[in-house]
Amino acid sequence: MPRCADRIKAYSSPIPFAPSNVNSPTPSTAPRSTFVSGLAWSFIGLGVLGGMIYLLQLVVMMFLYSSADYQLVARELESMPSVPSFLAWITRHMYLWIFMMLALCCFTTYVSWALLQRKGWARVLFVVMMWLGTLAHVAAAIAPFAMRGTLNAYLQSFPIEVRGDLQAMATMMTWVSVILAVVFGALFAWCAVRLSSPAVKAEFVAN
Repeated sequence: MPRCADRIKAYSSPIPFAPSNVNSPTPSTAPRSTFVSGLAWSFIGLGVLGGMIYLLQLVVMMFLYSSADYQLVARELESMPSVPSFLAWITRHMYLWIFMMLALCCFTTYVSWALLQRKGWARVLFVVMMWLGTLAHVAAAIAPFAMRGTLNAYLQSFPIEVRGDLQAMATMMTWVSVILAVVFGALFAWCAVRLSSPAVKAEFVAN
């Protein structure tokens, strides 16, 4: 009888199981900030809106214009010394440009959604994207001054009666573009620094 009781006790003892979260990512216990959620939703909206615009533009191009039309416009732009060469390149490769922008919108939307889910890799990618955006806005702030000579040469082709008004308008647009580029560049840099702070890092899972 003692042997039988020992066997029953051995069979009825609980079987140890390995914890179910051995290979699962470590969850974050920090509260989710409105900064990260607002940033993620903002770029989700921008990515979806941009993707819809470029997709619509692609459909319009496919049904209303042909590749030969863009090649013709590109040759005309290349023959004009006052037009920057990159505009002619974009016009010549318009379909490739649209596909690139559409892919960028899809990528931004995906990374933004992962940021909303507090994925660690999405935060790192977003920091890189914010710093690249800062550099792009710095370049955008410098570009109007670098292209000032080209713009003045282009304005010389207009009648002298309207040339002064066009130059004043171009100057105003230049400064507006510079101010916007500086403001958005500073905003992108602030987002990158904020995403790298310890408080924000604590919100993200370790994966």
